[in-house]
Amino acid sequence: MQEIKIGLIKNDPYWENILWQEGVPFEVVGGDFKNYSLLVVNTLDGQVKSKIIDYINDGGVVLSHTKIFEENYSSSKLGSFVPDDNKFFNDIGLFSLNSEINLLNDQSYHNTKDIVFSKKIGKGKLILLSFELNIFENINYSPKPMFTPSGHIFQILPDVSRNSIRRLIVNCLIDLFDHAVLPYVRLSNFPSGFDGVFAFRVDADNFVENDFYETVNVLTKNNIKATYFINQKSHEGKIKYIQELANKGFEIQSHMNKHCVYNSVKDNHDNLQQSLEFLKEFKPTAFVAPFGIFNKSLASAEEKLGMKYSSEFSYDYDNLPSFPIINGKVVKTLQIPVHPVCLESFIEVKRGDKEMLEHFEYFLKKTLQERMPIFWYGHPTRVFKDYPTYFKVFSQIMKRLDKSGNIWKGT
Repeated sequence: MQEIKIGLIKNDPYWENILWQEGVPFEVVGGDFKNYSLLVVNTLDGQVKSKIIDYINDGGVVLSHTKIFEENYSSSKLGSFVPDDNKFFNDIGLFSLNSEINLLNDQSYHNTKDIVFSKKIGKGKLILLSFELNIFENINYSPKPMFTPSGHIFQILPDVSRNSIRRLIVNCLIDLFDHAVLPYVRLSNFPSGFDGVFAFRVDADNFVENDFYETVNVLTKNNIKATYFINQKSHEGKIKYIQELANKGFEIQSHMNKHCVYNSVKDNHDNLQQSLEFLKEFKPTAFVAPFGIFNKSLASAEEKLGMKYSSEFSYDYDNLPSFPIINGKVVKTLQIPVHPVCLESFIEVKRGDKEMLEHFEYFLKKTLQERMPIFWYGHPTRVFKDYPTYFKVFSQIMKRLDKSGNIWKGT
């Protein structure tokens, strides 16, 4: 019986990161191509290409790029689009590349949205992507519409849909394994015996005593050990309250000293380091940046300070955790993507309780159906005098989790 393993032609941080993220068995190719159930061809020369064509003719399946595998192509620029229903774009909404794509004129390939080119060769199959994974180096962001059942809400989101690209690659892998009559094998996203995973992130931008205790009450009643990201400036003189959180089993991490993100490595480093010193008795090892902003200087600062993880929705959202890659180098601070819309997003655009509940019920159901982790965030420690039913809605949303199956709850 053939071993279920993906072979990567050469070391490549972009491909290795996404295959690790997806949890599939893979290694850099060593020995005979026939030892692998699927090849990812991320480099090619004439001698190797002939061997790969033989591998495909004999029933092998290959995933590569148009620019690598074919010489005759034309280049174009692709921004964003919403794909219609087909197998390669299954479960994908907005697809944003904002990048160059390479289009084949060869009519022997089946063209799907100028993104996926595929054809059967002998007993096997070849799929080519029109873009290369170094597009993950694009860390720009801009306001984009985020769907809710009551209408779109704008949030700063990445110009490259990392979540959609991962799903597209997964759909390509599944199609190729299906052609080879082999199962698609991957690690589960959840601990054994659970139907889902939930974690809640409190961005503690402000401190209001009543809201502080209301938040703790809701989380404790629903057995949710959230992670509190503490902004230093709003919590100076409030260490006893942070200690209460720690005593109740909540995780304490940093939300910077000043509530801002800088373009300079030194300024970001100092801003983060000061907050780590402020929280030192709680041994913080992670942080989230204000406003969900991610940039290269922030990535450099967090790595220098040895941060284990961070979470910025301008980098990624509604996805599996991954490691950013900057200048071809993997940043060792893990990114944990959250859902970018929170209760406060609805308050800002003057929508009510019903719209909030509908949104989070919809995304809870959708995320569980997709067998993805549920990572949400909010700002429940601020003054809500202008929205007196906030904690009623917050409590209802947290209660719905227990009615949605056997969900593992963590920090």
